Amino acid sequence: MVLKYLAKGISEEVSNRLGKLVRTDKFSQARVDCEAQRDLALDAESFLRLAPLAPVDLSRYQREAEQMIGEVTEESSEGIYKHIIGAERFSLAPGALFHEALDDDLLAKVTAYFGARPLLHGARLLVTEPTGEAGIERDQMWHRDRYDASTLRLFIYLDECALAQGPFRYLPRAQSDRLWRTLVSRVSDEYLDRRGDLNHTVEVVGSAGDRFVADVRKLVHCGSRITTGRRLVFNAIYTTPTPWKAPQMPAAMLDELLALPLSDLQRSALLR
Repeated sequence: MVLKYLAKGISEEVSNRLGKLVRTDKFSQARVDCEAQRDLALDAESFLRLAPLAPVDLSRYQREAEQMIGEVTEESSEGIYKHIIGAERFSLAPGALFHEALDDDLLAKVTAYFGARPLLHGARLLVTEPTGEAGIERDQMWHRDRYDASTLRLFIYLDECALAQGPFRYLPRAQSDRLWRTLVSRVSDEYLDRRGDLNHTVEVVGSAGDRFVADVRKLVHCGSRITTGRRLVFNAIYTTPTPWKAPQMPAAMLDELLALPLSDLQRSALLR
C-alpha cells in the first residue's frame, strides 16, 4: 500500500512539474497593493479564517445548493464524495453562490499571498456522507494537493460541520514543513503518530456560513472523515499564474463570466 502511493505520487509530481503551464495575461492592468493587502497570519500559517457569510446570503446559497443537488442524478465516482458538482453547473446570476469565488477582497488577499495575480483554477460543490464500513479511503489519508507550488483553497461550510461531519483537518506549517514524504505520497495516521505529528492536528469545525482559506499544497491535510449526517461545502481553488495542472473552468463559462461587469482584478483571475 505504501509503495503504491509512493510510486503514484512520484509519477504525478514529475508529470506536473514537467507540464507546468505558462499563462498569457490579458488583464495586466489589474493592480493590487500587496503590502497593504498582506495578511501576516496567512503568510506565516498558510491558513486564514474569513468573516462568515451574512445570514441572508447563507440562506440564499443553501437554497441554491439544495436545488443543484436535487438536479444531480448520478453519484460521484471520485473517492469519498457522494456528489462533486462542478463549476459548469453553477448559476452565474447576480447573487449566486459562484460569485463568492470572485469576491474582490478575497482575491486581493490571495494576490498578496502569492505575490502575483491568482488564477481561479476551479470551483465545485462537495457533498459528503458517511462511508460506512469502507474505511479510510485515499482522499482521507494525509496528503498535499498537486495543482501548483502554492494553492489556496476557499472553503465555505453550507451545513454545520462539527467533528462528526468530518471537518477539514490539517497539520500546521511547522509540522507540515517537516513531512517530506508527503511531497510525493499519501501517509497514514499511524505514520504521523509514530513521528509525533498526529497530536498537532487542527480540526476546522464550524457553523453553516463559516469561511476559510488554506494552502493545500503547503499544509498536509486530509479529507472529510464523516460519521454522521452530511458535509456540504463550496470550494474554490486558486493557483499562481503558472499552475502545474490545467485549470478546470469550462471555456463557455469563462466567456459568459467575462461578459459580465467585473473588476479588473476579477477578470485577471479568469484564464483565457
